[in-house]
Amino acid sequence: MQTVYINYPEPHITRYTNVDSRQIRKHGKEEQRYIRITHTTLSEELSKFKRRVYKFGSKKAINDMYIDLDLNDPEFELAVLKHIQQLIGKHYKPLSPIRTSINKA
Repeated sequence: MQTVYINYPEPHITRYTNVDSRQIRKHGKEEQRYIRITHTTLSEELSKFKRRVYKFGSKKAINDMYIDLDLNDPEFELAVLKHIQQLIGKHYKPLSPIRTSINKA
């Protein structure tokens, strides 16, 4: 399992492979966006990213997101994360793979 933090105003994507890390959710806020992706929800969640259900912007409610990837395969989880980044990057250029790398914490 991995936890991912996506920040739009200061474009960065951080992936935590140690889900017990104190850094995760240290800047937690009320109504924090949180998504859990499992084998059961994978198709539905990818569809939401593709259809731009999840929006990003400078407003507090949409400026960041946490994603828990629980797919029992670290390589597959990373591949899914890269695909999500590609989908987001089509509409939010600062988060595209060309401009933002995925950092491991």
